[in-house]
Amino acid sequence: MFMLIILTIISTAYASDLHLIQEQANSFKLNSFLALNNAALCSYAQDSNLSMPEPDEVGLRYTFNRHGSNFSISDPIQSMFINDTALYNTMGQKANVLEIGAGFGLCAQKVFGLYHALHANSDNENSNTLSYVGADISFEHLAVATNEIAKVNKDWLHYWKPIVSKFPFILDDQYTHIGAFHVFHFLKPEEVIPGLKAIENTLKPGGKVYILTANPQTMAYGPLVQSIYTYKKNKGKSFPGYLEDTKKIHDASVAAGLMPEGAVENKGKSIPDHFLFMDTQELADLITCHTKLKVLWNSTINTTVHTKTPKTYTGIIAEK
Repeated sequence: MFMLIILTIISTAYASDLHLIQEQANSFKLNSFLALNNAALCSYAQDSNLSMPEPDEVGLRYTFNRHGSNFSISDPIQSMFINDTALYNTMGQKANVLEIGAGFGLCAQKVFGLYHALHANSDNENSNTLSYVGADISFEHLAVATNEIAKVNKDWLHYWKPIVSKFPFILDDQYTHIGAFHVFHFLKPEEVIPGLKAIENTLKPGGKVYILTANPQTMAYGPLVQSIYTYKKNKGKSFPGYLEDTKKIHDASVAAGLMPEGAVENKGKSIPDHFLFMDTQELADLITCHTKLKVLWNSTINTTVHTKTPKTYTGIIAEK
């Protein structure tokens, strides 16, 4: 059952904004998402004094719902997504973009900024040449994202189309580019394959998906993650990187003195109740076995940009 988050929005939105939301709700074709009005979101963020959290000492902006962090600096696969999306329009084609887990809209801002720079002196820069759907489970995230985008350049709101939904979801559109950054590691095992199929179904032929997710070889969560993953994998378990109780594993690592300096700390900011690590080959095999998508590029990405302890990610680009 896909989740439609209407009651939360209606209960928190101000009366002056309700008619804007309800107007769009009346036009739904599917009951899997709620499209939002940019003006209503900006008003909500301003009236509620909602703003993007300040970055910590390593540049992390913790999300409101303990589902990770947003980063000011892009990782390699996000950079490819940003460049490919913005440059796609220079070939006279319309980029129809979906970002799953858009958060505070930092990636979208970079796409809009590069696109604007490329088309600054062109007559082709208009709302018909770029469409960017930002999907997130949190209404508050999207309110902040929309308000932040408007602060930078109100014209960018022509491109920005926020929707509230829980992934996996069903959309009746076809996208040239889909980004899913720091999304799959928050899924439960039974949601992964439906998620991949949902992406396949919403990509247009020739469209690409860019996925970045947590890799079990990361040291940022302590060595117990690697040990558990190896043990389960050797036992032939499916999704050996799934942790049902993240806090228990984290606290055990801390108690045993196994957490490296600068590792992720469970301060109630970004570690959810459950977590899913997948290595690069594991995710590539899932895509190949359960979809018709072609894996174009896969890599294990190590970065120290956002943490004192190196983090390891699984990166995948696949094409329909």
